[in-house]
Amino acid sequence: PNAFLELRTKSTQIRGLLDRPVVENCIVAFSLSPENIVKSLEAKTASLSKRIDALQKLQKKGWLIGLRFDPLIYCDSYQEDYSNLFKEVFSVLNINEIHSVSLGGFRMPEKFFKNMVKLYPEEKLFASTLQENDGMVSYEKILEQEMLAFCEHELLTYIPRKKYFPCF
Repeated sequence: PNAFLELRTKSTQIRGLLDRPVVENCIVAFSLSPENIVKSLEAKTASLSKRIDALQKLQKKGWLIGLRFDPLIYCDSYQEDYSNLFKEVFSVLNINEIHSVSLGGFRMPEKFFKNMVKLYPEEKLFASTLQENDGMVSYEKILEQEMLAFCEHELLTYIPRKKYFPCF
């Protein structure tokens, strides 16, 4: 009773949750990205619209939900893409019944990153300008800060700061 459990997912297989009583200290959190990112980089995952539909169903049943805009992925149209994502998500969910929202940049431990590049040398995600800093690989600092600042500003037009948890 003194702890919270977070189930973080991209899956829309929520029947097991909908068929059981709500667990008061359990947060069902979905990782959300713009649809173009979902299609190009999140192979075999549910579409954005299906994730939003699942979130709506869980919210109506009374489950605590979390929104995880993490990691932010860069593309030339990221400002438009993330603005549209936030607009779509917050136009259908009850903001008062969202437990928490987090935002974070792309980051990966250096050793894990090197293994991923060896396994998937053609992966488009790894073609970005990435840099290593203190054992982590991420976007160049200026780009990362620009993306995070833009998305944070956009997010805070929809949600109160008390529900916002930056991961940077």
